[in-house]
Amino acid sequence: MRISVICQSRFHAFAMAKYFQERGFLHELVTGYPKKAVRLFGVATHNVKSVIINELINRLTYKIFGDIRFAYQADTLFDRIAAWRCRKDADVYLLFSGAALHSMRAIRARNPKALLILVRASAHIQVQESLLRQTSGRMKQVIDQHIIDKELKEYALADYIAVPSSFAQKSFLDQGFAPEKIFTNLLGVDLNEFPFYPKTGTTSGPLIVGNVGAISAQKNVIGIIKAVASLREKGLNVKLVLAGAVESGFPTGLLQLPFIDYRGKLPQNQLHRVYKEMDVFVINSVQEGLAMVQMQAMSCGLPIVSTVNAGGLDLVKEGVNGFVIPIMDNDALAQKLAWFYYNREQIPAMGAQSRRSVETGLSWDDFGERNIQFFKQVLQERKLASVHD
Repeated sequence: MRISVICQSRFHAFAMAKYFQERGFLHELVTGYPKKAVRLFGVATHNVKSVIINELINRLTYKIFGDIRFAYQADTLFDRIAAWRCRKDADVYLLFSGAALHSMRAIRARNPKALLILVRASAHIQVQESLLRQTSGRMKQVIDQHIIDKELKEYALADYIAVPSSFAQKSFLDQGFAPEKIFTNLLGVDLNEFPFYPKTGTTSGPLIVGNVGAISAQKNVIGIIKAVASLREKGLNVKLVLAGAVESGFPTGLLQLPFIDYRGKLPQNQLHRVYKEMDVFVINSVQEGLAMVQMQAMSCGLPIVSTVNAGGLDLVKEGVNGFVIPIMDNDALAQKLAWFYYNREQIPAMGAQSRRSVETGLSWDDFGERNIQFFKQVLQERKLASVHD
């Protein structure tokens, strides 16, 4: 079985490619990253084709404007070049949404029997658009209509759509997709890169609440800040550690509040040190397929508080390794953080349960093997169907 991965950025494509390479299945990885950067993630350069135009455009515009305002154009350029450069003789193609339409069409024309799997890291794009409007409180459209139109065409062309959580799966089912077209596979974490740090359960000092990732409206970081502030107003000694890039439009003055320790954007290989300092990890996203930082925090031994739209329902055993809360509910978040404040002696056991959870089914090897088994099953079914025809 020959598997090609085509991804305009990194996301979890590198972890996919590394596992397929180790199993002898990787045909090629086409990516927006340079080869030397991909090599750092364990993928051999001879398996990589770099198409860096989109990354150059996105990074330059982010540096100048503080946002990625030409994302559609950048991803389309990547897609057109990848369509020309990618090999057309693989058995399975994993292509990431938003930058896959032209590649899918080119592959389908040359290799009609290939299995085309569209990887969608978030909810169905129309559900995402609706949720982002609620977050912003605006009637104006948030996602460029060109992006929406392109993704809808990709959904239709794909044999299967791969999503990372039950929330993302439901978003497609609610839009009328057949269940058999959706392949749900929870993402993974590198258990060695994010080692287990046992907690002491001490009741002295502040409760350290943490969040890692983009400081943005979609992540509802403002909601975390408000929840912590409300607890402090009640006399609870709670502090907040934040790490991640600040997205355009976020009120940066909030990061100067005395109870916030903002670390900036950190390389992934330094994040485990930040997790080590925390007592509880919070992901408060309004919309997200499955926030990988949750598994990283769990691997490091943290209980988590997660929203239903961030994959929390797939990761959290209520009261065992954390809690799940509704989206945009600051009171619910504050209540759960207060529970941790008054029950700190339970944090060590909950953190240990988090680590056990990722050790039993949520490593990148587990994720990769679920992919392999699914591909084999589909290809075998196709083979049997062709024999009967």
